[in-house]
Amino acid sequence: MSNCFDKPALPARQRGEMLVEALVGVLLTGLLGAGMLHVAEQLAGRQADLRAETLAMVEMRRLLRTQAEALCDAPAGHRVAIGGRQVPIRVECGAAPTVGIAAPGAGTLSVSAPREVVLSVAAAELGDAGGPALVVGTRQ
Repeated sequence: MSNCFDKPALPARQRGEMLVEALVGVLLTGLLGAGMLHVAEQLAGRQADLRAETLAMVEMRRLLRTQAEALCDAPAGHRVAIGGRQVPIRVECGAAPTVGIAAPGAGTLSVSAPREVVLSVAAAELGDAGGPALVVGTRQ
């Protein structure tokens, strides 16, 4: 039985421990998200570099397949469009070697072999300042 002298129950004092724990959890989640965003940005940049390198290699191989030794006759070099910009391709040509074929009883026949053609693009032209140049050639 209650009487008028009973004190009403006071609510327990709130100390805020749960609020601090939730704040720390949100902070850690934010840091994790920022780290993942940084990694994703680096991966996207590297993927763009690889795409430019692949396009350059495809274009250089196409030039070798379609023009081969005729590339040596162009004094100004060549440019290909990669990613909306013109990238210069350096052309190096070797001397045409002469090969002697000896046949018993028929003598020696001299044949001119195809010249070596090497195409290269500087890595800086593709956006990768520290990488090596891309090289495609006909050396066997």
